[in-house]
Amino acid sequence: MTNNISRLEMSWFGTLESSISYEDKITVLDNIEVSAQASETTEQMLMVSYPRKIVATNILLVERGSIGLNINLGDIEVSAGQCLIIPEGSIGSCRRVTDDLRVAVVVLESEWAQNCRLLTPQTVDRIATIAPPAEIFAEATNAYRHIKQWLAAPDCRRKAELAHGYLLVLANLLLQSAELTLSSGSRASRQQQLFERFMDLARRDYATRRDIAHYADALCVTPKYLSQVVKQQSGRFATEWISELVLLEAKALLMSRRYTVQQISESLSFANQSFFGRWFKEKVGTSPRAFVRDSEKKKD
Repeated sequence: MTNNISRLEMSWFGTLESSISYEDKITVLDNIEVSAQASETTEQMLMVSYPRKIVATNILLVERGSIGLNINLGDIEVSAGQCLIIPEGSIGSCRRVTDDLRVAVVVLESEWAQNCRLLTPQTVDRIATIAPPAEIFAEATNAYRHIKQWLAAPDCRRKAELAHGYLLVLANLLLQSAELTLSSGSRASRQQQLFERFMDLARRDYATRRDIAHYADALCVTPKYLSQVVKQQSGRFATEWISELVLLEAKALLMSRRYTVQQISESLSFANQSFFGRWFKEKVGTSPRAFVRDSEKKKD
């Protein structure tokens, strides 16, 4: 079993009541015109109240209210008039939604996301809220409505091409706004840049490399200096960040109910199942199987 394991399949999104799909390539869903309170509808749409690994690239457009997410250990707030691109392979959970949340979601399989050039360093390495000017956000939501309109057209033979055209418009509007958001921020210090580069590497390699020397060598610094900088910039040691990433992945895999504890321990490069079980209990306070059982009870 490889480390890059999907939790939310494209076909799953297509089963939601409010969704419209095309051949598991693209799915759109929203609660914009829902008259009742949005919390329950949105929870069904996002289905990430506990950590889940996301197979497809997700675009969120928030028209009203706000939503709080945790993506790859980072807390993200998305409010009215803002957008978010969540690249495939991310691990995310929904921390909260406001009752008045109105959100549109576009779910893209890998090829469509690549064709739209959505998977860039700006969107993959720095997952952050995009705050476009009001007129750009209005154009983005208009493009979403056109995508939805053509996907829903029953007898249109060129629905895929038409929807893809408006998707390109939406993607370019978001990428332009993402560049403006990044350029408007303050220039990061060298130490902050080092911390960010460490986190990028940790998100890539945590399943196979948990020794800080590996990351220090890749960043051309000493392990001691890297530890000092990470602690100074984040308040946590580098080894804590790596362990948190491993733990997040372990929880997502366990809650998928698709893999045995043995398979999970192997995918995360533990020596054996027993060692993984002891490590997990030390971090969480309960065994992997008990964690799944207790989580299921909370869901019920």
